Amino acid sequence: MSIPSPDNPEPEYTATELVRLIRERGGRVHRYRAVQVFVLTNSEELQRWLTGDEIGGKLFTAPNDSTPPGSYQRARDSKPEWDVVITNAKVGGDIWEAAA
Repeated sequence: MSIPSPDNPEPEYTATELVRLIRERGGRVHRYRAVQVFVLTNSEELQRWLTGDEIGGKLFTAPNDSTPPGSYQRARDSKPEWDVVITNAKVGGDIWEAAA
């Protein structure tokens, strides 16, 4: 059990709350058997929130010349999408279990 402190603040969300919020905002939450959790989304706002300091997610795409940066397209002329790894998201509880 960790004790909240200025260097280790208590998370704002539980894992279950984060998964619910992502799904409400149109994100698709998936998990690997190897205890990895990721989100696929075509919402740049959701991607920025997940990769910001509050949540701490990381983009999983290779650097490319995409616009917007870090995005990819599933098909020619489709909306940009982002693949965001949230395995180490700053949440209370087990994100892998919450993603089930």
